[in-house]
Amino acid sequence: MENKLTKDNNLELIEKVFAILKGKDFQSNDNLVQFVYKKSFWSYKQKINFLVEDNLIAIYVKNIDSNPKGGFFDFGANSRLQKKILNIIEDKASR
Repeated sequence: MENKLTKDNNLELIEKVFAILKGKDFQSNDNLVQFVYKKSFWSYKQKINFLVEDNLIAIYVKNIDSNPKGGFFDFGANSRLQKKILNIIEDKASR
């Protein structure tokens, strides 16, 4: 997502997203940020990765499979979460 903010402002936005989603395991290393999100007790955990630069926030969402013997259907959960994050960022960036 392109924007007109500095890297530091974009990092602040990601921290706000983390707080709003009540994420866990926040990790930040220069311009890479990641945390884990779990919508409810019954849902899979999702790892959210961000690349943060001046004028740019890139997002990648991946389910974390807790079952080593098989996979799972996400039924669009990753793309829905990505859209939710984009909406939060757009809302907070416009303020």
